Amino acid sequence: MVVLGNKLDLLDSGPPESRLQRKISRQVATEFAAQVGAVFFEASALTNDGVDAAFDHIALVLAKAAREAQKHGKTAPVKTSIVVSGQPAPSRSCC
Repeated sequence: MVVLGNKLDLLDSGPPESRLQRKISRQVATEFAAQVGAVFFEASALTNDGVDAAFDHIALVLAKAAREAQKHGKTAPVKTSIVVSGQPAPSRSCC
């Protein structure tokens, strides 16, 4: 499990009057994550800072869990790699 704090880009950039004030301190978030057995990450959807690290962590934990489950006969074989092409996904419309 991951606890992900967002808006990292607004915490330290720009003039002081435009900076976002933290609602929860980094220390409180880290302690909460530890209490629930999670890892704390901070990220910015705007700048993409920290996003890859959080998703990489999730992917590694899931892959490890799948391998362990497979080793103990608890699941069907799992595909452990994904090939991503450089092609954009086709656009979809709801209507």
